[in-house]
Formats: sequence, structure tokens, C-alpha cells
Amino acid sequence: MSFKLTIKASDDDARALLNQLQGNQPRILFYRATINNLTVIEGDITMLILTNSQQVDLAIKPLDKRGKPAQVDGVPVWACSDPLLATVEPSEDGLSCVVKALDNGSAQISVSADADLGEGVRALTGTLDLEIVSGEAASLSIIAGTPQEQVL
Repeated sequence: MSFKLTIKASDDDARALLNQLQGNQPRILFYRATINNLTVIEGDITMLILTNSQQVDLAIKPLDKRGKPAQVDGVPVWACSDPLLATVEPSEDGLSCVVKALDNGSAQISVSADADLGEGVRALTGTLDLEIVSGEAASLSIIAGTPQEQVL
């Protein structure tokens, strides 16, 4: 199992850094990635590498301009750029999903939400690059050819 980026920081430290990097713009943050019930990444995730037999739990955390938790209007919508490589199963509230790797290749996971809590719409989007690779060998098989007479 390998990952492109691993961040360990407190929520406050991560928010402060993100505010500096993003110029205090409201946005959606991929906040947590969990594989096999183990939280492996917390912070701003931009890329993950999974084997084609793994799945990952993803969660978002909408933040306001000051880096404080914010609400979105309605349920965020998740998608995968290539559904032949990975599936996305969103939670009922849309704040998290399960991504299941299917085949090797590159795909992008995206999520969009409405930041305007009134009648208008102001779209926020988040994207995550996903690289899916072959896993370790799990079994061996011996393939026999057609038996032939020996040349003497």
C-alpha cells in the first residue's frame, strides 16, 4: 500500500495552513481517507494510490473564509471520471463516500456542493486524483502445455 501524500496535523493547524495557501477562499476540503478501518490521511488530500482490490472512505469538510466549519445547501454530489476504474458510493448526507477500485489506471474523484444557503447557487467543487495499480500476487497457477513425444 502506498500513498502520494500523507499529512498529520491538528484540525486548527491544517485550517491555518490551508487558509494561507488558498487565500481564504471558501472551498471543499477532502479531509480524511480511511483504508481497512485505519485513517491514513487527514488534511488536504490531492492524490491517492490504491491497489485494484482496495477501497477507501473519503470525507469532505466544507470551510468558510476563516477556516471554520460551514454548511452547504443540499446534499453534495460525488462522481468518478471513469466508472470502469472506480465506483463511488456516497453516504446519505453526501459528506462522505466509499470509493472502490476496479481496474488499473488513472481517474479523478469529484464532489460538488451548493455554498449559497439561500435561493441562489454558488458551486463549490473538490477533486482528488486517483491512481489504481496492481496489488501483490495472491496466488500462483501452473499452466501446462500440450504433452508431446520427446525427440530422441
